[in-house]
Amino acid sequence: MSFKLQAVQEIDQGRIPNYEVCRKYGIQSRSTIIGWLRKK
Repeated sequence: MSFKLQAVQEIDQGRIPNYEVCRKYGIQSRSTIIGWLRKK
């Protein structure tokens, strides 16, 4: 869970865009991150 929160926080704080978060954390799809953002 903390992994997801950290990724979402980086996007929310404007540090890095979605596609960079995918690359940094090895997430296969941007839609995964979009889903996390919607649930927060």
